[in-house]
Amino acid sequence: MPRPTLPDGSDRLRTMNVLLTKHTEDDILTHILSCREPAEQIVNKYAAIVEDEIQDLFRANPYKDLNWKKHYEYKFQNRPAPYKQRFEKTFDIFPCSEEFVDNMHYLLNIKLDIQMCERIFKWSETNSDFQEMEYRLISKINMFHESQNELVFYDTLKFKQSKEEWDKNNAEYLADYQLRLDHRKHQTREQYEAMMKERFCSPEAIDWYGGEEGYRERFVFVDTSESCKYCIEQAKLRQEKQERDRLREEQERIWREQEEAKKMEQEPVQRVTVPVVQVKFEPQACDCCGFVATTKYEWTAHLNSKEHLMKEKLAKTYCSVCEIQCKNESDYQVHLQTQKHKKKCGNMPIVFKCEACKYETNIKRNYELHCGTKKHKEQTA
Repeated sequence: MPRPTLPDGSDRLRTMNVLLTKHTEDDILTHILSCREPAEQIVNKYAAIVEDEIQDLFRANPYKDLNWKKHYEYKFQNRPAPYKQRFEKTFDIFPCSEEFVDNMHYLLNIKLDIQMCERIFKWSETNSDFQEMEYRLISKINMFHESQNELVFYDTLKFKQSKEEWDKNNAEYLADYQLRLDHRKHQTREQYEAMMKERFCSPEAIDWYGGEEGYRERFVFVDTSESCKYCIEQAKLRQEKQERDRLREEQERIWREQEEAKKMEQEPVQRVTVPVVQVKFEPQACDCCGFVATTKYEWTAHLNSKEHLMKEKLAKTYCSVCEIQCKNESDYQVHLQTQKHKKKCGNMPIVFKCEACKYETNIKRNYELHCGTKKHKEQTA
């Protein structure tokens, strides 16, 4: 019967499907040793590519001729960066092909299988071939990964050096670029006042900002109309636009006047003089105030006076029948619906009353329905 190859509870090998009844420990060792040559070929192949890329970075900077002005303009417009590193991650060093992915998985599995076999079988103490394979192959794989990280590091370094060198040679452009960024926050006095009114949209907002004084303390207005060249240019453009609009309106007015003059010349208008008839003003008395006006001026002044307007307003809410002055129109309407007012006006509604049942109603139909009820008939029987 075959001997057990892996103890119970241990992980299975990644590069070999080990069955307890079919494979012995010697079979596993033979399989592991057979993986050394293909693994070394893969590591040497990709390590050579990485080494060539590192040497190219040492010879020259591939990002030397980049125009970083384009980068800043894209950044100013909140657009994605136009330039990227060739190797931002270790996976970017090689083309994303199935062969490369499979080879990387193979190297990882071989490394994990060697470490697991050493932990279980202790072959490094008894087998020199396995000991040499473990030392050399794992060292090569680790050095390969370190060279990948080294390539990413040097690529990033060259990318930053290119930008720093361009920034150093274009200090004036960077200063102007920073001024444009700062200009985005600048605003005129009119814009500042409009923003303040817009924020004071509710009493809660006024309390939050502490009123106008609190707002001005927290958000201090900085006048950049004379210190920022872009603010000066904008003010100049606004003035030019206003001047163009004024000239255009003036030309349109002149053109309309000329058109009207031509029309008048082509179609002469017969002017008819109408005699002015002066109407004599008759004295008028104000029914509300008892004021008598002898001239039109006195009459117009009285109608617009506060005293007349107040009495006219009170007259609309005064009940002459009950001799009651209401405060407003709504109280006056409520008073008109009261029983006291209707009684004085003689408009009291007819009451239909059943003495036997002590039932009252203002609606005749309801009274007739009551007379047909069982309760009413028992009371009147």
